[in-house]
Amino acid sequence: MEDLIVDVIGGMGAIGVALLMFAENVFPPIPSELIMPLAGYLSSQGQMSYWGAIIGGTLGSLLGGALWYWVGYKISKERLVRWSDRFGVWIAVTPDDVEKTCAWFERHGQMSVFLGRLVPLVRTLISLPAGLTRMPFRKFLIFSAIGTFIWTYALTFAGRFLGERFAEVERYVGPFSWAVIGVILLIYFYRLISLGLKRRAQRSQ
Repeated sequence: MEDLIVDVIGGMGAIGVALLMFAENVFPPIPSELIMPLAGYLSSQGQMSYWGAIIGGTLGSLLGGALWYWVGYKISKERLVRWSDRFGVWIAVTPDDVEKTCAWFERHGQMSVFLGRLVPLVRTLISLPAGLTRMPFRKFLIFSAIGTFIWTYALTFAGRFLGERFAEVERYVGPFSWAVIGVILLIYFYRLISLGLKRRAQRSQ
């Protein structure tokens, strides 16, 4: 993975950073925790522009987030409620869950988008409820851009500061990313088991 990132950034510069960060939002296993620190390190060696890397990373990430926003927008809350009523038990989601999540997001959406863009994995997922709840795209873009810029700048600066030890950023941030994934999986399995037991109890009555 690291060799691929090095080749893309080395060959395409800021455009390569933008493409990788777009891909990171669409395919999360490509880690921004490695992309941006590497870009920061290369900027310290004069191989690319420091601000070019930050701007490229921010724009690429925003485009990826916008893609998921429009996916959520096209799905619509009503369609997701109907779908979860039929198949939600397989992914541990009920129509009531969808309604409550969308209602919560409608109350706290702006701050959720801003903070969500600062958390690994959540950075991608937060765009879906924004689209589902029809959050105004301009508002979504503004709060997403602020959070994305802070995240991108921090990682790029860390890579520039650490120099050849840029990979240490991923070494420290990476476990946090996996911890977030682990918590999400635990919640998923807990909900899956709970809903399964509830459904079985209803059938036995």
